[in-house]
Amino acid sequence: MISYRISLLLIVIALTAFTSRSNVPDAVALQGCVSYEPAKVSLEGTISLRSFLNASDQKEVVWILRLAKPVCVDAAEDSDFNVKRSRVTDVQLVLEPDMFNSYRRLLGKRVRATGTLFGEHTAHHFTPVLLDVTQVRLAP
Repeated sequence: MISYRISLLLIVIALTAFTSRSNVPDAVALQGCVSYEPAKVSLEGTISLRSFLNASDQKEVVWILRLAKPVCVDAAEDSDFNVKRSRVTDVQLVLEPDMFNSYRRLLGKRVRATGTLFGEHTAHHFTPVLLDVTQVRLAP
């Protein structure tokens, strides 16, 4: 009798998980959406350097956080550039000049970056969502 109930329960759980995830991005189902500034967020991923051409055809090298899992970002009220985004996988890191040397040892490593998010709005923004960094540390 107990085995039958456990089997039935497992079937119900599997069906619920399958149907509830069909129209929802993985990150939403697992952790919900994050918010733009002024909310403080922590994102996990791997930092790399990536080159882009800006609007003046000049090469810019920026720090990119490739997220361990995609996230969605809720729209901010009264903002033209902090718009809803889904399945965000890459976030450009905005660092103070002294942070580059402090965090250079973390390039290529899995980290947790903390700060506030904002949407792209200049020719120097190369991902739809950027993180104004307050801290970066190795991920646990």
